[in-house]
Amino acid sequence: SSGITAEDGGMVRAHHQERGQPVLITRWNKVLNQCHWKHLLFQVFNKLIISDEFNVKNEEQVLKAVLEWVEYCSSRAPYLHRLLQHVRLHTLPDFTLQQLENHELVRAESPCL
Repeated sequence: SSGITAEDGGMVRAHHQERGQPVLITRWNKVLNQCHWKHLLFQVFNKLIISDEFNVKNEEQVLKAVLEWVEYCSSRAPYLHRLLQHVRLHTLPDFTLQQLENHELVRAESPCL
């Protein structure tokens, strides 16, 4: 099966995952600054963000990744609701939630929040 890993340089690549072991994502900050991860298929990106081993500083990074991944390709808009279900919105600051509520994609997909 496919998984995600971050190489030392922060590059994201799909790789073969033996025995279904979860893949630890490290240096996600570096990865977010590159565009390669935006090419991931929905199934892979979704698996990545729901993993308990997804190594991020805070949930705002997860939200940022979701929005950037969806914005990267207009055909991904229908996935927004499913991806936002995996963001721990209750941990986000009020200001961030207000920004999210006013986000163009969220307003277009009104059932999201």
